[in-house]
Amino acid sequence: MKEKIKRLIVLIILLIIIGLGLMYTLKEENKKKEERIISKTISNITYKLLNEDKPDYKLKKINLSKETIDIKGKKKDVDRVKEIIALIDLDNKLFNEVGTYTIDDFNIIAYDINNKKVKDIEFPDNNISASIEMDYFTNEVPIRVTYADIIANNLAVESFTVEGEYINSYKIKIKGKRKITVLSYADYTINIKGDSYREGDIIETKADVENREEIDYPKDLKLNFKLKLGKATSKMVRFKEISYEGLDSNLEVEASSEEGYIDAQLIGIQELIDKIDPDNPQDIQAYIDLKGYAEGEYEVPIKVKSNDQRIQGFINKSVKVKLYTT
Repeated sequence: MKEKIKRLIVLIILLIIIGLGLMYTLKEENKKKEERIISKTISNITYKLLNEDKPDYKLKKINLSKETIDIKGKKKDVDRVKEIIALIDLDNKLFNEVGTYTIDDFNIIAYDINNKKVKDIEFPDNNISASIEMDYFTNEVPIRVTYADIIANNLAVESFTVEGEYINSYKIKIKGKRKITVLSYADYTINIKGDSYREGDIIETKADVENREEIDYPKDLKLNFKLKLGKATSKMVRFKEISYEGLDSNLEVEASSEEGYIDAQLIGIQELIDKIDPDNPQDIQAYIDLKGYAEGEYEVPIKVKSNDQRIQGFINKSVKVKLYTT
């Protein structure tokens, strides 16, 4: 009886050892299957827009060039993939006018059913592109007003409002067919004959925007201006640097001045003129407008702009510039 029990115990132990061996073998085989490299075609492919709230343009539509994409990786990873997402960054310097753009420099990411990124996935035939159609460009831009005639009678602008708001902070929302940068302005000219007014006079007038060709909307950009005139004083200032406006994003610029500095006459009421620091670009700047210039060498007039439009600046000088592609 004891011998039978011993043999039974031995048999059970052998069966357990064999079972454990089979389990280990199956586990290793499954592991090898899961680790082997496989390929698979995914039909669920879409896109996600990055910096969607940052651009100053309106998209019309976006299309991907493919509806399916091949992936490659370990079986355990490939089997997890449920969706492929192309990450399209809308903060792109290429987008500068209305039209259709084809881009392919974006990342492609694999995600599982829980929207988690699946690592170590390859895209052997990664020739997918995106077609992006721009509808229009938009931005809020400040207005820039020219009113030089009043200096003929030793007058300057003491206070200046547009549509009841302080002119230096007034902006209009516009849209157009080209990119509207932060350096863009809506330009206005107020025709004031200086010999018709005296110190203390208040002028109320209406003017329409001048650079209408760049603006498609709004159609009516006539604004109401109100100016109070005061006694003008002048001051000579010296600029050590010149800034640039309107430079094409594909161009670089070299500028040279014989003296290495620029003298300008400022005109405004005494209180404002006394506060101006020509070395502080937040106060006033000498600049050249390079809008519309192509590659080449030019003689460009120097202008003055003040952050306070009650001050006017005058420079009777130009600068040699060389524009070249980057």
